[in-house]
Amino acid sequence: MNMVFRRSLRLVSALLFVAVVVSAATRISLRVNGPRDLQSAWPLVGGVPFPPGTLRDPAHCQVVDGGGKELPAQIDVTARWQDGSVRWLAVSMVAAPSGSYTLVFGPETKRGEVTSPLVVTRQQGGYAIDTGAAQFALRRDGLGLDAVTMVGERPLWTGGKHGIYAVDSQGRRAICGGPEADVRWTVPVAGPVRVVLRGDAHYVTAQGERVARATVWYWFFRGCSQVKIVHTFVFTRNTDELWFREFGMDFPFRP
Repeated sequence: MNMVFRRSLRLVSALLFVAVVVSAATRISLRVNGPRDLQSAWPLVGGVPFPPGTLRDPAHCQVVDGGGKELPAQIDVTARWQDGSVRWLAVSMVAAPSGSYTLVFGPETKRGEVTSPLVVTRQQGGYAIDTGAAQFALRRDGLGLDAVTMVGERPLWTGGKHGIYAVDSQGRRAICGGPEADVRWTVPVAGPVRVVLRGDAHYVTAQGERVARATVWYWFFRGCSQVKIVHTFVFTRNTDELWFREFGMDFPFRP
């Protein structure tokens, strides 16, 4: 099965997992697993575990660089212990992988407000996402990126809502869009630095037949023109009778 892109565009951001090494009671060194020589800012996301009873309020956490300066960060609780204390935090920030970063926490620690946050607006026709570096549009009736515009430039494309497609063993092209696709959107993660939108829909042929399902996650980051796209293809038919020889995304670039 081949993933086909009609034209290339650097849209998928290589997110880097942040591991942890406890160095003191209220300081945790964040270790970046990835291209450590990358000097430019890049989306970084990872998990930080805590022993029971150590931390109760994530508002008392902040991320600082090697010089002790606080960095804009989004800190979300992803799991708690039975006593209500934090078990896992998800830390999201945009910074150079080559840097040195520390999570500082404690009763006297207060995280500063993120300036120029990522903005997601729910509209009648779908969602508009403004990262500060680019604007993206997702429509309610299709899983593809409907429109992308870099700041200060004309749109890279519009009309891409049906860009996710599959070709089955009978040569039929099916898309994740239209009334028969039953497109449904949710927002599992929403914050000033990172937002994740999830779309679920059926692959539908031109004759209106549902032949498979798809789940797509779009990850957007403050100040970034990249977007991470994760696609899950779900077979809903007997693969002895119907299978798929191609699926992918079309990006309708403007000439």
